[in-house]
Amino acid sequence: MVDGSPEAHSGGELATGRLRASHDDRAATVRRLQQAGAAGRLDPGEVDVRTAAALSARTLGDLDALLADLPGPSPLSSAATELDGRDRIESELYQAKRDGRWRVPSELVVRVDSGSVVLDFTEAEITSPTLDIEARVRGGSLTLITRPGIDVHTRDLMVDSGSVKVDAPWAADGPNADPGLSLGQADDLTVTVTGTIEVGDLTARPPRRNLREWLRGDPAPYAPGP
Repeated sequence: MVDGSPEAHSGGELATGRLRASHDDRAATVRRLQQAGAAGRLDPGEVDVRTAAALSARTLGDLDALLADLPGPSPLSSAATELDGRDRIESELYQAKRDGRWRVPSELVVRVDSGSVVLDFTEAEITSPTLDIEARVRGGSLTLITRPGIDVHTRDLMVDSGSVKVDAPWAADGPNADPGLSLGQADDLTVTVTGTIEVGDLTARPPRRNLREWLRGDPAPYAPGP
């Protein structure tokens, strides 16, 4: 049986192995297991058992243990890349999402194949004044949910078949602004999206009210400036 404990790693791998796994980390591990099964490296029973373990994994170390006897890069190596200021997110026939209190890297590679990727910056921890997104969308969508102080530029993004919509920058001091948001609290970030949209859409917008908030007539999270 593969040793999945964090103690199986040393040095920087020990700290990285304890990082919490994301939905796309689990999905990437499941794809690796399915590929191993198709190649004959794992029998169907092993694929089922490891897939169930991957879907319930809490840390990158747990996922790494499931792939330790298979060729190819591990989730730990991907996490180490993220700690260096670079990250990668992929979606194939499902939704991958970064939201809540996630660390925004300085470089991000996004791959969308008939799925969707959502990057929600409303509570994100900004680690660099700039974020360069190298995107490839082949069927699906890429959505950026912004907040005051975040500007999105797409002038160097090539679109074959699809659409790009970037809402004008919003201000935190508008007439309906949330008092919990202020220009001093919102870290400035310039997001530059390059790459290609072969078939699909890119949208950058502020957050929306949920149905209950809309029915109550609550103001938007923050209002556009003049």
